[in-house]
Amino acid sequence: MENEQVVLSIQGVQIVARMITPEQTASLIEKRFAQFIVKDMSNDVLTLQLVDTKPSINQLTLSTNNTRLLSKLLVQAGIEDTASNQLIAQAAIRNGLTITSNLVDELESVLSNIPNWGMEHATAASTLKANGIVITPESIHLMLNAQKDISGQVLKIIQQLTQALSDRRLPPALIDLAKNSLQILSQAVVDASLPADVLATKLHNAIILLGKSVENELFETINDPNKYLTGSNLERGLMVLSRLRNELASRGMTSLSGGIDQFNDSIRLMHLYHSSNTSESASNQWIRVEVPVTFPMTTPQLQQNPDDQPSASIRIARNPDDDESSIDPRYTRLVIRMDIDKGDIIEVDFSIVDHAAGLSISTSNSQLTNIARSELPSLQEDLMRLGYDTKVSQVETENKLLNTSHESTLSYKSDFVGINLEA
Repeated sequence: MENEQVVLSIQGVQIVARMITPEQTASLIEKRFAQFIVKDMSNDVLTLQLVDTKPSINQLTLSTNNTRLLSKLLVQAGIEDTASNQLIAQAAIRNGLTITSNLVDELESVLSNIPNWGMEHATAASTLKANGIVITPESIHLMLNAQKDISGQVLKIIQQLTQALSDRRLPPALIDLAKNSLQILSQAVVDASLPADVLATKLHNAIILLGKSVENELFETINDPNKYLTGSNLERGLMVLSRLRNELASRGMTSLSGGIDQFNDSIRLMHLYHSSNTSESASNQWIRVEVPVTFPMTTPQLQQNPDDQPSASIRIARNPDDDESSIDPRYTRLVIRMDIDKGDIIEVDFSIVDHAAGLSISTSNSQLTNIARSELPSLQEDLMRLGYDTKVSQVETENKLLNTSHESTLSYKSDFVGINLEA
């Protein structure tokens, strides 16, 4: 960056930009990465707008303001300039996809099977494409309608099952099935205050239950019919819960049976990203699981609002050299994000090379950073007892941890003008 000129790298291509005000230069110099909106393209000069992260009503008029530019992009790519193709192109750009006629045709062929499809459907289809997931009307519907708060749903079903069991009018067979389901679901909730060895066992149980969908359990049962009879409750837990759902629905208990349906859809959505058919896809590099967590300082789980339930989002790096993308426990990376509440977040990035470990802890505020630093020595001791020697460690405050919905809260300001394209 020199005076009012900056050099931007956009997908490997260098672009020389001239800032029109010192304030814009100061705003950009603090950023290593930045997002821009293309406002105009004429006479080999681009006019860009720097993206800000604060909400603004300008976002509501983005589609209208970009109509002319989208038309030019479609024509330049040899694509028919229609309203539907503009929606698809805008959704594809948001997901970092390159606009081609093949891409637009592929997305349009699937979207045409959805009556009255709109921007939200195009965005879901583009997201699936960007993650290397097969696009179908069903997968689009799942992305749009499945709830993402698995932890809250687990607690809600536990609450509803506990209340249902207090009804003495339930038949004995249904009571036994409800009790069994309650016991199974309780294994998915991890108490964060447990000792490390006990905590590891509870976490293992939660991942066994939540780490696959009911369809996967059914597939395994078909391949090995004896597994349903000999397997543990956790290994066939979702099928047990689905049996309860069918019994509840047949008796008109639609609230609880509907909650189980929503829970199963959320599990399907979580594992949808594991079905990526492209090894280069970012989603295919990780196994992802969300686990409900309780803390001793919180209100007892059966009395608190399930929507406020803390959760741990776990990502485990797959083995890139394995065609089946398995996990190599001797060479992997584990990222655990704890959403304690809306303002308190901790993320632990744990890298493993044989028995050597690297530990990076990020928190959303300085108070949590101080607490994490004070707990770091005991964490390293616990890891050493488990066989991992921590070679590198750091704890820092990262305010960006709070920006979990960045794409939906963008606003635009700070125009760039007079940008010359130079390779």
